[in-house]
Amino acid sequence: ARLRTIRRGNGGVPVAYLDDVRASLGALLRFYCDAAREADALAGGSPQITHADWNPANVLFIDQLVAGVLNFDGARLQCRVIDVANAIVQFCTFSEKDTDPGMWPANINLELFQSFVAGYDSIHPLRSSEIEAIPHLMIEAIIAEPVLASRRATDRGGLDAYLPWLDMARRKAAWILDHVDT
Repeated sequence: ARLRTIRRGNGGVPVAYLDDVRASLGALLRFYCDAAREADALAGGSPQITHADWNPANVLFIDQLVAGVLNFDGARLQCRVIDVANAIVQFCTFSEKDTDPGMWPANINLELFQSFVAGYDSIHPLRSSEIEAIPHLMIEAIIAEPVLASRRATDRGGLDAYLPWLDMARRKAAWILDHVDT
């Protein structure tokens, strides 16, 4: 819904950027709708309580092993593979603090991706349909984050400052789709 809202108006974006914003949002909307359709068809399973906020700041490591998990205030009832996909986005995509997200590489770290899925699967085996749903759920997560951030972007210089985030989401979604079978 937020994608459609931004797409219909100019949201304070300078006219020079309006075509870029429309093109980016159109591509993201197509990626998101396709990913949601695929994920819904594949994920299935009974909802269970999940952490719902996996990121490096919420995991304690000792000697490169997980020693603890923090911050359960976002815990919710959902299909577990959604949590797995979100965790992979947080741990296996490349980003650098204080750099332009438009310059971040589109690829994910496939070695970390495979290790993460294998580690999770060794404790809580994933169905093949859940594994197939992961890339599509990752695309949903990658697109949702900057779209939700768009409200904050308008407070910090308008949506023109937000274009690199749209570009990053579009490039990462395209890369994932190109490498689904990898």
